Amino acid sequence: MAQMMLAAVVLLAACAQGTLESEGPTSDQFPVLTGPDAGSATGAAGSLDPTGSGAGTDGQNLCGGVPCDKACCGGMQCVDTQTSKANCGSCGMVCPNGASCVEGNCKCDDPNAKACGTFCIDVTTDPENCGSCGNPCNAPTECIAGECKCPDGSSGNNTCGDQCTDTQTDANNCGRCGMVCAEHLACSEGVCRCPGGGKDCDGACVDSTSDNNNCGTCGTVCESPTSCKAGACKCENANEFACEGACITGQDDPNNCGACGRVCTDGQSCCSGSCTDTQANINHCGGCGMACGTSADNCSAGTCMCGSSPQCTATNAMVCNWLKACAPF
Repeated sequence: MAQMMLAAVVLLAACAQGTLESEGPTSDQFPVLTGPDAGSATGAAGSLDPTGSGAGTDGQNLCGGVPCDKACCGGMQCVDTQTSKANCGSCGMVCPNGASCVEGNCKCDDPNAKACGTFCIDVTTDPENCGSCGNPCNAPTECIAGECKCPDGSSGNNTCGDQCTDTQTDANNCGRCGMVCAEHLACSEGVCRCPGGGKDCDGACVDSTSDNNNCGTCGTVCESPTSCKAGACKCENANEFACEGACITGQDDPNNCGACGRVCTDGQSCCSGSCTDTQANINHCGGCGMACGTSADNCSAGTCMCGSSPQCTATNAMVCNWLKACAPF
């Protein structure tokens, strides 16, 4: 009986010793990481961090419990932010539909498209984003090649009411909506003008270069015998001018010498439209057009003279020299 009690005591002691030794994991059941390679509480193998991020046993960053040499997004996803459409440039930066992530920047796949909000839009045809984001076309214009135009492509984003119009040529909307040109005028470059370059005179288009009643300017009337030529009242012959109802040359008329009403004084003649003293003018000596030439150096009393002597005779081929004397030519 004593032996049985002794065996029971030994068994109880052995059980108590076994219970204490089994508390907590031993080194061969759950390795304990220590030193510089030990994982932090952010995800080394065998750590208690449920995200699995942090530094691994070899010093690498971990993401979701695996090594990651890129960006760790959400603590679980190793992402290349240079190419990821959902994390372009940084975590959470989502590229619009129709775009790709190129070198960390969202770029639309279509070369004609631009990123407008969360979509890539073709700004060459989109009526709400024509040419650039947020630039709408006014109805009824359409987006054609990135510009708001009427369907025929003839006008810009100019509408009057609900109609397409070209305010440069529309006679009912000339220059701006509601500017109506008079019936005889046309709209040219946004201005109401006479067609063909005429002049608007009293509600009619006239050619002021040839209209005898509006010559040069409105209301300028050409009196007979003149007519409107190149915007001025003129006689038929280019060397004549109108004077007191007649066309004259004014070249030899002493009462209208060179101009209407210009009278030459006593003793003067009208020579080539100038009042001239033919008694003393060497180019009109004794009469209009009678030039003395080299045989004389002055005109006296209507006679060509060399000095104080009559002009040199042409038969002897003599000239009047600087000494006022006749000398051989």
